[in-house]
Amino acid sequence: MRENVTEGTDLFTKRAELELLVSQAKFSRQDDQTTAYRETIGSDFSSGLSVAEAYYELGLIALSRASANGELRQLWGEHASVMGDNKPKDNDEPSNCEDVAEAKNLFGAALKSAPPASHEISKKILRCLALVSGPGSTKDDRLIISAMIHASIGGSARNSVQDSLPNHLLQAFDDEILDADSRLKSIYKTIEETAARMPNCWNVVAMTICPTGDLLVSSIRSAGVNDVDVSTVCSFSTDKLNGPHSDLLGPLDKVIERSQMQLHGMTEEVQAEQFSEKESRQRWWDVRKSIDSDLNSLLQYAEENYFSTGVMRRQLIPDIFENGLRLDLSLSDECSECSGIEPGNLASRFEATECHSPAKCFEADDPHVFDEEEERVKLKKMTVAVLKDKLSTAGLPEQSWKKLRKGDLIDLLVNEMSKDWHVDDTRGDDAEGCGGHEFSYDLQTPHKSRSRRRSSDDVCRQLEAEPCTILVLDEHLLRFPFESMGMMEDRTITRVPSFPFISITLAEICSGALPEIDMRKVKFVLDPEANLTESANTLSDSLDSVASSHDWEWEGIVGKMPSPTFMMDALTEESGLYLYCGHGGGEKAFSRNQIEELLTQREDGIRGCRASVILMGCSSGRLISVNTPKVPTGNEHPHMHYDPEGIALSYLLAGAPCVVGNLWDVTDRDIDRYCLTLLEDFVSDGFNQNNQPPSLAKCVATARRACKLRYIVGSAPVCYGLPAYFSR
Repeated sequence: MRENVTEGTDLFTKRAELELLVSQAKFSRQDDQTTAYRETIGSDFSSGLSVAEAYYELGLIALSRASANGELRQLWGEHASVMGDNKPKDNDEPSNCEDVAEAKNLFGAALKSAPPASHEISKKILRCLALVSGPGSTKDDRLIISAMIHASIGGSARNSVQDSLPNHLLQAFDDEILDADSRLKSIYKTIEETAARMPNCWNVVAMTICPTGDLLVSSIRSAGVNDVDVSTVCSFSTDKLNGPHSDLLGPLDKVIERSQMQLHGMTEEVQAEQFSEKESRQRWWDVRKSIDSDLNSLLQYAEENYFSTGVMRRQLIPDIFENGLRLDLSLSDECSECSGIEPGNLASRFEATECHSPAKCFEADDPHVFDEEEERVKLKKMTVAVLKDKLSTAGLPEQSWKKLRKGDLIDLLVNEMSKDWHVDDTRGDDAEGCGGHEFSYDLQTPHKSRSRRRSSDDVCRQLEAEPCTILVLDEHLLRFPFESMGMMEDRTITRVPSFPFISITLAEICSGALPEIDMRKVKFVLDPEANLTESANTLSDSLDSVASSHDWEWEGIVGKMPSPTFMMDALTEESGLYLYCGHGGGEKAFSRNQIEELLTQREDGIRGCRASVILMGCSSGRLISVNTPKVPTGNEHPHMHYDPEGIALSYLLAGAPCVVGNLWDVTDRDIDRYCLTLLEDFVSDGFNQNNQPPSLAKCVATARRACKLRYIVGSAPVCYGLPAYFSR
């Protein structure tokens, strides 16, 4: 017995010594590092984790050489962009990529000894392996590369659900029984099957920062029955000190820290005491506007330097999305019964319009008759910005309309529409594709008639789901408000912690359906801590007005804590909506533990939280790791041993199809305006039978216009989960 104990102790000691050797080798000269890592790999006493780390570190050495000599850039070719450049860079002298091949072999060996993907070292290995695998030359290659990236993101969220409610879709990503190769193939198959069931107009985009500082962006879309479109691109940093961590996330942390410091301790009483004079209020607002401007500048910088190149932009917004969005906009411009409600930044939305000439955007009931009076009525309802954009789209030089007033702009547009109408009317019924203008509503279906107006039934079928980008962001990038970059504004964008949550949510809804919100089933909690009286009164009156105007019986709690029964009823209501307005995410009203207990509330294998959730409190949508540095990280690559978490994620894990929350602290009046605009847009567009039912995610985007501080407040709300649609 004593001998067995001694042997066990010796084995433990040897393994501890080897792990220490690996740890110390990272700070040694490269020759010494290589020797130490090789010694660890060759030892019979090394644990699987130590071997994985040794192979990984050797892989980084080879990867560093491949990056320095241009092999990595050559590998990615036209699927790469360089931060700050407008086009990919190619190596002048093609290489045989020996260092890339060596790095790939080493990372592959590391993965075989590594634990499941949720482990810190496994995330790094998967991301590096995807980086040295390149974009992939075949569909199978591209799927495997995308599987590596997706597997490295959201492992803790997957495990949280899998541990409580086993699901084969989650198990595929972290199955400890399978070896590394089998696990990747299992993930590949799950992605392929899920993507084939998604609407064609959904684009799932995974983004992660590699340990090298390079940014990988992988896009997955359905390409029809049993087919999937997959592509991955890489954004290389010009130098490793100028990557996303120091370039985007560090500056973001500093902007948000300034905002948090300004808002710290700002209660209604403090406002009354310290900011009663005009000068003090003006100084406060000057600082606030400066912070707002700095965040706007950072978003512009991110777009211009990381996402403006064609390959990167198409990952986020595929060409087919432009066409889908155009159809939605042309219908809403023409038919909306709610055109008096300003729908956000109309000018930027119109830039994507499908019509190549004004006449195509405003079709009369009779395709052979141009009704000038009817067109004038429609044009008068539009803003000057929209009118100017229509003239620009029509190809008229800017100097001819730049200084015109609204009436003159309308005259010019009507004149152009009339001329173009007559030109177009000379074409025969089979004229599509001829001349300078192609009349096309649906690019996927051949045009069999010249009908200028489609039936409402056809429109409903065409717009069953709107174009949507679903972001899967790694533990660092999820704090960045990508939704507010100019190219993403007013688009339907959601976030999920990991790819399988798309599959699970769709599977929990009746076959073939998408998440819905029945506005008859709304419950709300306002100011449960009774210290936001002004907000509570404003919101309560407005919510009562909306409900009574539609004969809805909404149930709400104002100025006090809701009972557990009230919360259970609110959250387990199928297709319901729970609205919270108060401090934080409402943890004091219903804790994260109580929320996550809903995961196993039902006996049919479906997660228990069935309502969508809107959390309009400070940092209600913020996800943060328990070991995140408390101060801005600057140029450092912060180490997170635990995935970020928060109450919004708890709701999502518990089964909520859609969760809206704020990424950071916000001011109450601005976010109150945002909240009411969000609900008004959702309801008013929902009752407009000429358009598709709106999604809450789309309204999250368009409601940003209500904020006086468009960026530091308007960029805070984001949507987690899937787009949930207004139920008619």
